[in-house]
Amino acid sequence: MRIDNSLIKANNRRIAFDYQPNQQILVKHADPQKLDERYHGPYSITQVHVNGNITYERNPNITERINIRRIKPYRAR
Repeated sequence: MRIDNSLIKANNRRIAFDYQPNQQILVKHADPQKLDERYHGPYSITQVHVNGNITYERNPNITERINIRRIKPYRAR
């Protein structure tokens, strides 16, 4: 019961967000150094998969598939 309650509390803190094709995203570095930038991008999403992954266009001819836990939406300042 304690595990279920903590899981419910953790899920309530999450913000629901649906990614759409052609949306801009930032990709998290795998192992950033101390003063390096944590995210790089923006990149454009080409496809959203039902299993929690997205495909984005890294370069004009290169696409990469990545989990949504490693990205965040790009917001222009």
